[in-house]
This record gives sequence, structure tokens and C-alpha cells, in this order.
Amino acid sequence: MAASDEPQIYKKRYKIDEKLGAGNFGTAYLVTDLKAKHEPKVLKVVRLGEMDEEQTIDSVNEAQLLKSLQNEHIVKFYESFLENDCLCIVTEYCEGGDLDHRLKELKKQNRKLEEDQVVEWLIQILIAVQYMHKSRVLHRDLKARNIFLKSNNIKIGDFGISRILVGTMDVATTFTGTPYYMSPEVLKHDGYESKSDIWSVGCLLYEMCTWEHAFGGKGLMNVIYKVVEGKAPELPTTYSKELNDVLKKMLIKDPKKRPTATDLLKTPFIVKHRQRTHLDGPLEDTISGNLRLREINANTQTPINYRQMKNTSWSISSKDHIPDDYDDAESGNISSNKPNEVSEEEEEEQTLKNSNTIKPAKQITAERKLHETNAHGQLFNQAIRSNVTETIQNRQMMRENKSSGTVG
Repeated sequence: MAASDEPQIYKKRYKIDEKLGAGNFGTAYLVTDLKAKHEPKVLKVVRLGEMDEEQTIDSVNEAQLLKSLQNEHIVKFYESFLENDCLCIVTEYCEGGDLDHRLKELKKQNRKLEEDQVVEWLIQILIAVQYMHKSRVLHRDLKARNIFLKSNNIKIGDFGISRILVGTMDVATTFTGTPYYMSPEVLKHDGYESKSDIWSVGCLLYEMCTWEHAFGGKGLMNVIYKVVEGKAPELPTTYSKELNDVLKKMLIKDPKKRPTATDLLKTPFIVKHRQRTHLDGPLEDTISGNLRLREINANTQTPINYRQMKNTSWSISSKDHIPDDYDDAESGNISSNKPNEVSEEEEEEQTLKNSNTIKPAKQITAERKLHETNAHGQLFNQAIRSNVTETIQNRQMMRENKSSGTVG
């Protein structure tokens, strides 16, 4: 179906107001929900006929992920359904646009963000990331364009290439994401883990303070070299030493030494600002995260049969979504009663215990899909890694030649 032939109303309730843009998985529209007091929402339309089987699975998985992830700093999911050979995903509308647009506007106006605002947004990003990681979900494409603003509060969106960690599989190996935000271990093809998301958050922090990428450069190879071998940048002196120290921790090249989102949220400097901004509520705990992981696995590990989806009029919705047969229903609120926090040792023990309870058959299926999905990515990664090594060796030779006087 051509874009010009798309209907002006979907499911007899979502009226298209304007086109917001195109993303990884289709076109996004601002729509009016005629069943929810004309509330504005976002409708992402994915034309399945233009995608291969693997991409179709990823699109459905994005909808399943959004349904399971319910956090005030993650874009809210309402429902997903099939219509006219299209997968439609309905989410909340963030009137403030994305962070990339906001920073560009500030740069045009030559206005720097105050430190209090930077730290508040940083905390909100970390709260969302900590929630995802406790559910063993990696975002893998955290960047300014995927961070949205609603009433000046952060909402993380675009989970098109998220990876769910299954069992003891701690590293995802597909080469995905945006080069400016990629960590050294990803560029060296050492795998993507939760600490790689933390590196991306560090890049976002630097960008909020400077309007520039933390590791910029002319050309892909230049950026890769700076990330892998270059020194981590520092914030302008207009920002505090404490905030600069947080940045340094997130941009440690060794992922084993890089802090987790939980670690960062518990540092004294961040705790002080969490109290100031009233963002000091209980953090997500491992037990709740593992329960959510089981729900996600149950939904995403089932093979997706597009024909069967069509025959059964496939759809999913959030718990508080207003049904189609309600005309004047009141919108409900999701309440979350989270267990008390446990110690880090208990969390680690509980994570390992729950990870090992996943059925072997499911793990085998997931590993097979992971292998098939990564086949093309592996070849690209090897080429990138080879180029990085060659560039590093050439620069080392130039330095040695200069030191011996053979190069003028």
C-alpha cells in the first residue's frame, strides 16, 4: 500500500492529524483518539509487505516489549493491531519533541542548560535504564533522537532494536545502534551488554552540556578511533566537578569497571539531586524485573506467523487501554506496588537463580534466532574491527617514525 493511499482514520478511532516522521520501522503520525476524549497519541504504521520476515518479528517484538515495560520515563504503550497489511502501534504523544531537536534549538539560541536541569534529565534517563536492565532488556540505541520530552520530563522510546537477555546469555553480538553513541566493546566486536547502554547515557550527558557529540570526527573511522583509543572528554568548567566525575565513570573504556545504572543512582551526588527533584522513590528490584522478564519471554519467544495473525485479527493492549466498544470510558491509571529493595548480593543471587529457571527449549529457540539474526552483522563487525586495528597500527607506526626522526 502506497503512502498516499493510507487511510485517514485507523480502527475507526485514530484520526490522523499530521505526519511526524519516519523511523526504523515505518511512519509515525500524530493522531486523535476519538474513544478517549479526543486525546492526542502517536500511531506508528509499519507496512509489513515491505519488510522481510526477520524485520516483521522485530516490529511485533517492539510492541510486545512496550506492553511489558511500564515506567513513567518510558514512552507509554496503549495498543497494537493489524489493519490493511500494516502493524499499528499506538503510544503516548510527547509534545516536547525529542532531545536532539531541543538541543539544536538551544544551540541556535546560544543557551546552555543549567546543571540542575541536566542532572534532572540524567536521573530520569537512568531510572528508565535501570528499570529496563532489571528486566534484562537492553535498549542498544540510546541517542538524543530516541529521548522524548513530555511536560519537560524524559521519556525513552524507539525500542526497535532492543535485545532481551535470555538465561545466562549476557552479551548480544549484533552490530546495531548509532556510531556516535557506541561503546568501545561494541566497536571492537566484544559484544553488547548493559554497560554499553551506560556508555550511551554518558554520551548523552556530554551532549546535553555541550551540544556536541562526545566523540565526533570526520568520517566513521575517525569516530571509531576516538571511541576505542581516544581520551574521554570532560565537561566545560561551568559544570561542577561532581557531574564531570559522573561522566568519567560512564565513559570508562573497560565495561567491567563501568558502573551500573543502580550504582550511579546511589552515588551521593545523584542521591542529593534525586531528593531535590523528588525522584528518590524505590528503584526497580531484581525480583520484579525477573517476573517481567518471564512475561516478555513468553510473548517474544513464540514464533510469529503473519498469516495466523491476520486470521485471528491479532491485537494487544495495555491494562488501562480504553476498549473499542467503550464510548465515554474514563482512562485508568496503572499502579505499581513494588517490593522493598534488597541488597546487591541478594539481587545478584536472585538474578542468577531466575536466569537458570528458563526452560532449555526456549533458550535453544532464542539462541537459534540470535544466531540467524546476527549472521550478516558478524561479517560487517569483523570488517569494522579489522579497519580499527589497521588504523591503530598505522598511527602507532607514524608516532614511532616521528620519534626516530624519519618523519618530518
